[in-house]
Amino acid sequence: MTISLNHVVCFTKNNEASAKHFAEIMGLKIDGYEGFDNKFVRVDVTPSSSIFFQTIKETYPLQHLAFEMSEETFAGLEQRMMKNHISYGNSPSNTTNQKTDHPFTEKGLFWIHDGCLFEVMVSNESE
Repeated sequence: MTISLNHVVCFTKNNEASAKHFAEIMGLKIDGYEGFDNKFVRVDVTPSSSIFFQTIKETYPLQHLAFEMSEETFAGLEQRMMKNHISYGNSPSNTTNQKTDHPFTEKGLFWIHDGCLFEVMVSNESE
């Protein structure tokens, strides 16, 4: 049996705004609403995996979500971040230095938004 990840829930202070931010930066779109009373805002990352953004009023720990992408996709993401004046950095401990020299791959970056530490890395494999 093959196992695949279907979805991840990302706790936020504002599910709608966080899903919109993530989708815009990643070049994706909000794909719908899930759960009782539509409490999850869904962004599909691949045809078989999604992130569900959920508003949580309580305090929650910083969550870390990492993604791998092509050089071309990364370049588009970096352009959208600059256009929207979103700070990023090359380390989870420095998310504002505007550098992309990633510790585990040739190029990547980190940014924090609404309780989520997002990481993107350029794939070492060609598509």
